[in-house]
Amino acid sequence: MTTLELKYNPFAVKTDFLIEGKAASLKCFGTGDKVRLRDYINDFFPEAIKKSNVGPGEECIIQFYGTRDAFEDVKKSYNDYMTQVAKDMNIKLPEYKPYPNNFSEMNLFIAKKRKNYTEQIERKNEILKNPPEGKNNITLSDVEKRFDKDKKAFMQIYDENLEKVTSVMEKAKEEFLFSTKKVEIKKDKFQKIPATPSFFDGIFAFAFAFEEINANHRGYVNSLERNEVKKKYDEVIEIINSTYVKYCGELTDLLVSLYEKLENALSSGVETILKDYTVLYPEYLALNYVLQKNKQKNTININKTIPDSCFSSMELKETSSTVRIGIALINETIEKVASSCQEYFISIFEAAKQAFFDEAEKGKTYYLEQLQELQETIKEKLNSTKQIEQEILLLKTKIEGLDELQNEIDRLITG
Repeated sequence: MTTLELKYNPFAVKTDFLIEGKAASLKCFGTGDKVRLRDYINDFFPEAIKKSNVGPGEECIIQFYGTRDAFEDVKKSYNDYMTQVAKDMNIKLPEYKPYPNNFSEMNLFIAKKRKNYTEQIERKNEILKNPPEGKNNITLSDVEKRFDKDKKAFMQIYDENLEKVTSVMEKAKEEFLFSTKKVEIKKDKFQKIPATPSFFDGIFAFAFAFEEINANHRGYVNSLERNEVKKKYDEVIEIINSTYVKYCGELTDLLVSLYEKLENALSSGVETILKDYTVLYPEYLALNYVLQKNKQKNTININKTIPDSCFSSMELKETSSTVRIGIALINETIEKVASSCQEYFISIFEAAKQAFFDEAEKGKTYYLEQLQELQETIKEKLNSTKQIEQEILLLKTKIEGLDELQNEIDRLITG
């Protein structure tokens, strides 16, 4: 009697074939590694009988070790072989029954796979650091909706603070700019220009002085008075320039102060949002995530020099017929200079205000980018976490399957 043994492990996808207890190979499954039983079982019986040199009338037993499902495939192939090819041969395939050595191999395999899956779960949990208990229902859409809400809150902070800033600027503009109608000159001022005049006090004190000259000299200035006029013009220009520089300095300080307030409001708003998210998504957002503050320069560059073109019309031109100059012309000249300087100051003020708004817009854009980066960080970690959670769930499912198989083996062993 010849004894053949076919051992098939579906978990490791491994086939072993023995003739009288000695390992042998067949063409249909090669080395036996990574070849499924269903792929070679139809060729197994012809090759096995030929390899073992079993002849007609000789008794042969083929013992199978494996799972019940695999045995059904073996049994079908055996019946086909015996019916179609080996009708006269005495080849037997015992009914399926559990064998201790088969179960032992399976138990070792189950233990090995369970250990491998458990180690993978531990490594993945280490990546998660603080894995959430149970199923986490946070989705990407939840994060996006939350951020849409917080961005609106941030923009409200920006709009409200910018509105306050604009109001302060308009008030400052009224304080910095003086019209001729607001200047009141007393008659005794024409003798001496004040040391700390208002913006146009010096100009109109000068004009008033020439009104007095007009009354005494019938509206003209002679050559001797001309030198005095030149001195007065120089004093007026100096007063205008010094007062302009003073106002520009005050405007710069005001704009820088307003920008700092706006910057602090924006920074504080984003920091509040960040704190909320470290509470809402502690497993997705590292607690040491640091919000980078805006480092852009917030100094508003204001031109503190009045161009010569604003004073060019102050030159007193002689006529060909006389060296006398009309007082009305002097007053008209002073009016033109006053208007020109005031227009220039207004243009500088508007340019500085626009520069402020441009810087404010950059600050807003910067913090919105920070919020976007924060969102992307959370979404990226959320995606990664969800993927790891799914991998852990799959591994746990595999372990559950191994446990069910182990229980089935234990039941078969105990009968």
